[in-house]
Amino acid sequence: MPATITEEPLSVRFIFNDGSRYVADLDGLPNPELARDLAQGLASNAHPHGGIGTKRTATGYAVSLRQMVVKLAEAGFTGLASDLTRPVLMRFWLAGNAVHERNTRMILKGFDAVTSALRTEVREYLAGNKLHVKPRTRPYRAYTDGEWERLGTSLRALVDDSWVQHKRALELATKGADPRITMRNSKADMAWLMMRDGPIPWRDGYREYARGHIESIPRKSDSQLRQVREALFPTPLVQYAYMILLGMYSGIVPDGISDLCGEDVEWAGDSTILLSYVKGRTSRESVNIPGRAVRLLERWLQFSEPAPASPMTNAAACCGSPTARMPDDRSARRPRTGKSAVASSTRSAW
Repeated sequence: MPATITEEPLSVRFIFNDGSRYVADLDGLPNPELARDLAQGLASNAHPHGGIGTKRTATGYAVSLRQMVVKLAEAGFTGLASDLTRPVLMRFWLAGNAVHERNTRMILKGFDAVTSALRTEVREYLAGNKLHVKPRTRPYRAYTDGEWERLGTSLRALVDDSWVQHKRALELATKGADPRITMRNSKADMAWLMMRDGPIPWRDGYREYARGHIESIPRKSDSQLRQVREALFPTPLVQYAYMILLGMYSGIVPDGISDLCGEDVEWAGDSTILLSYVKGRTSRESVNIPGRAVRLLERWLQFSEPAPASPMTNAAACCGSPTARMPDDRSARRPRTGKSAVASSTRSAW
């Protein structure tokens, strides 16, 4: 089942098409009986019977449910869902916003679909117009051919420039050594240290590590460290550039790209990749991505390779951690034998 109710403690458990899960905690609310009734309505709205098909949507519905129970209790309502009246609901919705009205209307409709327990006046009221009129919005305007071309050119320039800087930083690291041993403050030693320990910050990372071993660490070393770190490890801006370009080259929708990981990459030869992804609420899909998307993905795998876990800090704290990610584990690489290989794990989000 896509959603099930647990009585003790009260909660609704969702399982979505992409395999992800979410538990809406409804325990401890001031009117447990009403919360239990609304939990039935929440569960009945799970996809495919209702509109809850993602964790984000389920979270929004759960927030609205909890707020409804709390606000009605504060207003003196102590009954069940079957005791709700039109005036009670009108006062509650007028004090809220369009999102909570929409969500709680759907929850009540779901409850009534399962139990047929709502009053006739409430059922008719739910079938009518909402109190909060949703503001009219204009659909997104598609890019013109010129805009699309300029976007791709700009992203490609960003990716290419970051790759050049990355190779220079890798070469620089080969000329460095442990700053505690060399007792010098150089970008080469910074690069060497981060190739060993991963991305590190200035104050609680490099400066603390080198203190007592280097006679003087000038303040400008902070910017030098940042330059080396951003060359070695992809920044959020560079990460998003790779993500958008992969979508432009492959035709995969953004929500499919945002959840990619190493196990989604399957080599079907020396230059062919079968990429698996989940498109919105549909089932899992696979596509052979074109050559330039393969080359972009190969470069990303090389770029993300020198990222060991740092004993001093977390990579996300230094480089940022956008919501989107790209596969970056070693097993997603091209198999040396030229045979098909399926990645088995993901090391970290990009």
